[in-house]
Amino acid sequence: MHRLTLTVSLLTLTPLDALAVRPFVTDDARIVDEGQVTSEVWLETASTGGPWEDSLHTLIGTSVTQWLELTAVSTFGLETGFGNDISNPVFQAKTLLLPAVADGPVGIAVSLGYIPELGQGPSHIAGDGGYALALITKRLNEDRLLLHTNLGF
Repeated sequence: MHRLTLTVSLLTLTPLDALAVRPFVTDDARIVDEGQVTSEVWLETASTGGPWEDSLHTLIGTSVTQWLELTAVSTFGLETGFGNDISNPVFQAKTLLLPAVADGPVGIAVSLGYIPELGQGPSHIAGDGGYALALITKRLNEDRLLLHTNLGF
């Protein structure tokens, strides 16, 4: 199992040409406790070659069972006034196939997401879409270090 983890880690570090993905989606192979609701809010400053832009990201998720988590995410641009720039929301279902064990085997999960054509302003993307991710998490050094690998389309 260590050889597989090392091989996957090295492959993810190999530099290759990349296409920009929008929205960028990443996750880990863990599920919040059953019945728990999690909420995250963070500010981001980014530039894609033009001026720097600030945005506020919000995430809310809940674990329906110990193996299934549902999440919703949206982004609000702050440059044009709050509420004038709202990205397409992302709705995701994640299923835990194998839980990660501290200093033990990797955790494996899969997630499916849907991005409807909702929102307005510069962050809005015309059309809708979806994605699928395979998620791998390795818990090391008594959970002081977590390694996450995502493979998706």
